[in-house]
Amino acid sequence: MMPDAAVPDDRAALDVRRFGSFVRGRASFDHPVLGPSCAGDGVSAYLLFRDHIVRRDPWTIYEVNLQTEAVTAFTGQMCDCWFLKPMPDGCVYVFPEDTGAEPRRGYVARVNTDRGRLEIFGPSPDAWNYCHSWGPDRALYLGGYRQQRAARFDPDTGEFTDYGVQGPPVVEGIYHIVADNRFIYTTTGGDPYYLVSCERKTLDQKILMELRWPRRAVLRRRRDRLFVIVDIQRYTPRLTDPTEQVVDCYELLHERLTPIDTPAEILGPEADVDPIDLPGGTAHQPEVHAGIAADADGTATMWYRRSATADWRPVTLNSGPSDSYLFRLGTFGDGLIGSSEDPYHVFTFLPATGDKSVLGPIPIHVYDFQEFGGRVYFVGYAGAPVYEWDPKRPWNQRESPANDSPPDPASPEANPRLVVSFERQRRTYAIVAAADDRLYVPCSATVESTPGGLLGWYHPATGASGGVGEGFENHRGADVALAGDGRYVVTCTCRWPQDNLAEPDMRVVTYDTQSQAVAQCNPVPGCSDPGVIAPWRGTQVVGKVIEGITDRAHKLPLRENVGTTFYRYDAATNTPSVGPRIEGEHRGRLLCRKDGMIVCCIDRMVMLVDPTDWSTRTVGTLDESPRDWILLGEDLYAILGTEIARVTVAGNGA
Repeated sequence: MMPDAAVPDDRAALDVRRFGSFVRGRASFDHPVLGPSCAGDGVSAYLLFRDHIVRRDPWTIYEVNLQTEAVTAFTGQMCDCWFLKPMPDGCVYVFPEDTGAEPRRGYVARVNTDRGRLEIFGPSPDAWNYCHSWGPDRALYLGGYRQQRAARFDPDTGEFTDYGVQGPPVVEGIYHIVADNRFIYTTTGGDPYYLVSCERKTLDQKILMELRWPRRAVLRRRRDRLFVIVDIQRYTPRLTDPTEQVVDCYELLHERLTPIDTPAEILGPEADVDPIDLPGGTAHQPEVHAGIAADADGTATMWYRRSATADWRPVTLNSGPSDSYLFRLGTFGDGLIGSSEDPYHVFTFLPATGDKSVLGPIPIHVYDFQEFGGRVYFVGYAGAPVYEWDPKRPWNQRESPANDSPPDPASPEANPRLVVSFERQRRTYAIVAAADDRLYVPCSATVESTPGGLLGWYHPATGASGGVGEGFENHRGADVALAGDGRYVVTCTCRWPQDNLAEPDMRVVTYDTQSQAVAQCNPVPGCSDPGVIAPWRGTQVVGKVIEGITDRAHKLPLRENVGTTFYRYDAATNTPSVGPRIEGEHRGRLLCRKDGMIVCCIDRMVMLVDPTDWSTRTVGTLDESPRDWILLGEDLYAILGTEIARVTVAGNGA
């Protein structure tokens, strides 16, 4: 390894031209729920809006009174918030998680419809209260995901009872929780998957079931009865509703499992409130459209109707007062295409004219774009999807009432169209178009309990898709670059965080599209960060990793000796060459200019790196680190917070 590089101290501010914000608003990840109105005059719809990625405003529950259409906002905390649920006490609950606290803190919050106010309780025993169930003692039982702890919340006193960690240590947390008058029952794990009982007074635990993937147990409460459904879940145990492949069903009472025929009423989504519990009874409940259209101007629209034959009525509310942070950029002809966070929208920007256009919402968090064959393809989270957008056709994926619904995302009429979703993969991080006219997509596995990943591929001309698994058995794909005029697909990877895996370091995995051979190497031994890579010259790519940010077990954050190490890698010979180590953390993608210089950012400093001799030069600083940047011709465009900016870098090429 080369010694640490000496970086010239040229830190003058760069010439930056900002083009303003593109999207405003927040995301709503939960369906609206019905509950008693705070005015006491009937039923209201309740909606949750929050910042999931970058905190700008406190999470908010909106009440839409379906008698008057009046909107009331209940403003919460400056943190994440999950799982909007009505409960039998007439309150509407949510479960905030403060991920910025150290350690993380979880809470229980509710709109008290009797008092017409928001109430927040906590911290709770676990940081993320992932599952919730009403008990026979009129208490709320909580299953935690972060620390695998179960708890009881008393709605009358606001107090928590901590039942401790449930079951054997597992990578993931608790998926389901129910209670009878003596025990609590939880499910946890992945492979193996456990059903665990805990006596509420003595805290004695017993494993009632141990299942191997893809079998798992789903817990259901229906009034005063508890049920266990054993089904086949091949995708992820985080999807907690039963699948269509039910294997067995049991009634559960006092740790005894009694086999029964599966009642149809327990196969649907979990619910602690039946329609008859709401004012007016079953026959008089309004229908609320499940989708909420969060527009780019900061407003959102909810539709409802009072009967199946009535017209849909829209109610518009101000869902978020702040500009949205932008996340990713790609090219689109002579312009840029980009994505926003909270809410997820896709937009275009034409620098030559300054025209900005919000295409519309998209149900994924976009991680990368690739232009190919007159279309734009994009990938992201969740579910490892690949979408195809045809710029010559109208964007038609928008939430709207059921009588004017958009086409199915995978149908030919959809634009953008879902062309493939890679099985048992959870994220698609990047996308490139190789010389064999296939699009290649590095993926990560569904959940932590099933490690690994995939180099997925899609062939636009035929619609065929598949994947390369070699090299990804215990590693997930991260960034990707092409070498050798698109012959070699080079992916940098990192391992999943299982303690029992023999290989903790990052790897570079190369797929030869001509021979279908896979080569692997570890360019920076001892480093677990996958880093990023960029195409350079011929069959070579340039990569970088951050050293010192985690230990070899990929666990502990270490900040005493953090540095960025560069390397070259020849895909034809599977040969790495380690370059300099520079103090500080490089964030974001590497860009290769036409002159062969690599543009990178260390903290807020923009640097040029020459991979031929590893000479470096700092050319200036930015006000903030770019969330993404891209070269359009010789112009450098960056995402700075909520805006796109053109950045002038001294020297030839950008």
